[in-house]
Amino acid sequence: MTNFRRSLMITIIFYAILVSATAFSQVPDNSMLIEKALDDPAQINFRNVSLEEAFDKLGKTIGVKFDVEPAALGQLPYGRLTELSAVQLQGMAWRDALGELLKPLALRFQTGKDRIYILGTVELMRQPQRLNLVELDALVKLQNSNLNDGEDKLLEQIRQVTGISFGLIENGRRREKADEDLTKKILGRLPQPASEILDLYGKKVFGSDAPASWYVKAELKAGRAENIDIIILPVQKLNDLKLERRINIEFKDQPAQTILHDLAQQAGMDIRYEPGCFYLLDKNLRDNCSLVMRGGAIKSALEALAGMTGLAYSYDEKGIYVEAGDTLKQSAVKRIETVTYANPLILTLTARIPGTEYESMILIREEDLKEEDLLVKWDLVKEQIIRDFIQYLRNYPSGGTAEKK
Repeated sequence: MTNFRRSLMITIIFYAILVSATAFSQVPDNSMLIEKALDDPAQINFRNVSLEEAFDKLGKTIGVKFDVEPAALGQLPYGRLTELSAVQLQGMAWRDALGELLKPLALRFQTGKDRIYILGTVELMRQPQRLNLVELDALVKLQNSNLNDGEDKLLEQIRQVTGISFGLIENGRRREKADEDLTKKILGRLPQPASEILDLYGKKVFGSDAPASWYVKAELKAGRAENIDIIILPVQKLNDLKLERRINIEFKDQPAQTILHDLAQQAGMDIRYEPGCFYLLDKNLRDNCSLVMRGGAIKSALEALAGMTGLAYSYDEKGIYVEAGDTLKQSAVKRIETVTYANPLILTLTARIPGTEYESMILIREEDLKEEDLLVKWDLVKEQIIRDFIQYLRNYPSGGTAEKK
């Protein structure tokens, strides 16, 4: 019985490893071919085409699939329908042409094994809401306009190099100018993008105890911008705004972790998980969650999922953290106790996976033997083991150092 069960479990484990290895090997590593293609001469001539159409044409021309990050598209004014007005690029390599093509949209690219990924820049992904066209233009100018120590007045220099009459709001308070003492400490002789200077300025304003960030906001009236502001605030407050973002979602029979990952992406936030928290969920609930919401806040979606599963979430400047809530922990303990009582553990086996140094412990429960129709044989073996052990005790010498009572 033991040999049969051990062989069965080893076969299952080995097959699982083989399937996993096969799945990983199904994605060929063509990264060197992609790098070579990016060094070929480029020819781009787009006029009033959507991003969707542009990447489709580029993929066919270069011979490489483009994969656009949905969260990055969600930050652009019209998502995948955002248009490239007029782009003509030639006399350069594809990697340089792609950089120039993506620059006006605050996007960037990254090569993978079999495709090119289109991602949002750090500055784009920190914006708490989908940008309008004015805000996107302002953000791009901050990314691509350089500052130096030739002008100590930071806000005035930003206005001059970008051509935009930015206002400045620090932690909810409007400022007429940036702090001159802090400005002198962060501006150097070498030109630096205004976006990077603003990062440094925010750190100086709030100090290391409250990590800072910034975003742009334009108030529009009749399609025209009345005010365009650079808003500097602690990261925690920015994350508050991100989680208030209104979204439309429809998940049906999806893993809980998949839904959480998507919500974090839509918020533009990192997400971390307490080790093992998903395995405390009932398997059906863990793998088959449904959540539908129209025009609700991301925070509301997280709370709904937490109420449905028993998971708990919190967030800080590092992002979202998901863990098992107290109720889930208690119910998991009761469930384990019930299963253990109803389906007791009979023995454990340790099996080495063939061809490796890894060992796996296998727990054999009463229900397992019932399914294999081996319970009667186990009872016979168990009785024989008990008889042999009793006989061993009877024959055990009574002398030696054993204490007599």
